[in-house]
Amino acid sequence: MPRIFIACITLCSAVLIAHASAVEVRLMGVEVSRNDLYLKQGTEFVSVDIPLYVNSAYYKAEISEGSLQLYTKIETDEGPRFEVVVEGDFPTGAHSALGIYFIGPGGQIQVYFYDDDWSTFSKRSYRLINISPVSVSSKIEDSLIQVQPFQSGTVQVEIDSNLPLVRVMTVYKDGNDQWKPIYNQRTPFVEDWRITGIAVVTAGKLDQAMGVPAATGAPDVGKAKLSYFSFKDQESTTAQKVAERQNSAK
Repeated sequence: MPRIFIACITLCSAVLIAHASAVEVRLMGVEVSRNDLYLKQGTEFVSVDIPLYVNSAYYKAEISEGSLQLYTKIETDEGPRFEVVVEGDFPTGAHSALGIYFIGPGGQIQVYFYDDDWSTFSKRSYRLINISPVSVSSKIEDSLIQVQPFQSGTVQVEIDSNLPLVRVMTVYKDGNDQWKPIYNQRTPFVEDWRITGIAVVTAGKLDQAMGVPAATGAPDVGKAKLSYFSFKDQESTTAQKVAERQNSAK
């Protein structure tokens, strides 16, 4: 009996650990896109798409010792072999995350993951992600948030006006420790939205992805600069996804 009891406890613990390691992730490429990488799902490897400045679909994945790995497939005489290309720390306690994939200094591949759970990043919240080597600050209506390089921060947004608009002003510190503006606009913000703003170093592909016409004759075309863009999530989208999962489980 003691042995059976211990075996049951071990089995239950293994099931709980396996369940805890099951997460969801969506991916976005900064200055680069890829469709030749893989995520591990148990004993299987699933191909993923990393689009340029656009969110991918959510993929099921598993984390190992607090990090999530992206793999490449190598064909051999014995069959395909999967090797880790890059890994990043997964937000502690999160069930879903946004992964930002980019090429760092010296051509080093990097990926950073940010908590995507609605319980921590809720509706009517504004999240600032800083994919740059300098400190970035945003003023969202009356809330101020400052984010260090490759970190993120979130503020709850209160709108006093009847119009669902918020003023977002984003600045960064230059080499002389002076604040310089990179974004200053009013942004629609309805009740069930949450918005992510991302500061990134770009050499022009952000403008191409967003369909911004090139400035002809500009001397700095193709030169790296700090830019800013944002995207929204709707709570109804997540609710619909949960309902679809429940229906498929029946």
